[in-house]
Amino acid sequence: MRRVSPRATWVFARLGWSPNAVTVAFIVCGVAAGVVVAFGGLWSAIVAAILIQAYLLFDCSDGELARWSGRTSATGIYLDLIGHYLGEAALLTGLAAPVMAQASAGIASAAAVRGGSASTSAALTARWAQWCIEWYWER
Repeated sequence: MRRVSPRATWVFARLGWSPNAVTVAFIVCGVAAGVVVAFGGLWSAIVAAILIQAYLLFDCSDGELARWSGRTSATGIYLDLIGHYLGEAALLTGLAAPVMAQASAGIASAAAVRGGSASTSAALTARWAQWCIEWYWER
């Protein structure tokens, strides 16, 4: 990606994009990749892979553009960090969504067969998943 990003940065500079606009583009690509991957299937995996590559390209280019144009700022650094948190959280959530849906379906069918023990297991599994999500967001 580092071989391609200087060329992309040059294009963004010629288009008149600000470094923060490139950062917003990488945030949008990262969150969109998380949403797309949650659908599951081959086509969503292909689209998510393309969005992740765009995410990485925009991520490399925003800092390069800021340095090239002399428009570095604390706001840009903060926006970049927030973008990483949002993009990574969306991707992890998107990857976990189909797994959680399958696990929920499996727990529900087991609860119908076994009775109380499966519902206790479902409650513990749901609580553990909630704890994982809360732990990730508190970092």
